[in-house]
Amino acid sequence: MVFLAHRGASSVAPENTMAAFKKAKELNADGIELDIHLSKDRQIVVCHDERLTRVSNSIGYINDMTVEELKKIDVGSWFSDEFKGERIPTLEEVLDWAPDEMIINIEIKDIGKSNNVQVLKDLLSKYPNKKVIISSFEHAYINAMIEIDYKEEYEYAFLYLAISKFHNIIKNSSVSYIGVNYTALPQDDLVVN
Repeated sequence: MVFLAHRGASSVAPENTMAAFKKAKELNADGIELDIHLSKDRQIVVCHDERLTRVSNSIGYINDMTVEELKKIDVGSWFSDEFKGERIPTLEEVLDWAPDEMIINIEIKDIGKSNNVQVLKDLLSKYPNKKVIISSFEHAYINAMIEIDYKEEYEYAFLYLAISKFHNIIKNSSVSYIGVNYTALPQDDLVVN
């Protein structure tokens, strides 16, 4: 079994922050899951929501702001005073920090058009030793990444909110993983051997 810390150790530190990722490492997680968006200046930043309201006292959309503007926003105080001043990390900062043996599940939330996946591919090419899984509910992003990943350097996952024909999806899939909450699976697909 592999333990991936969802948005980092998000039960003990503010989600998708360096504090949450470092805490996940301290807790001996095998890896981390994080969410990415593309900023106005086409840099990849780590945040779950496209809007900043839930995790900060700011308003606005990530893709309307530059990284310099995003770095001024406190995304830790909402969690507790202990994390006041925590900032939105770039994916590059996370990759620089993460040990090579740590699995990094990068969930693409929004990077605009599918051809923007080249920005992600270019960044990841600087880190050839990282264990990366790229996932998304937006399967067009995954398919676009697979198309340009001619060396098959990464593993991929289609994410679903619910699945009605689970076996057909697995049979016809070009990805390594299918992600869905087990409670959303049809009961006849849940067979225990």
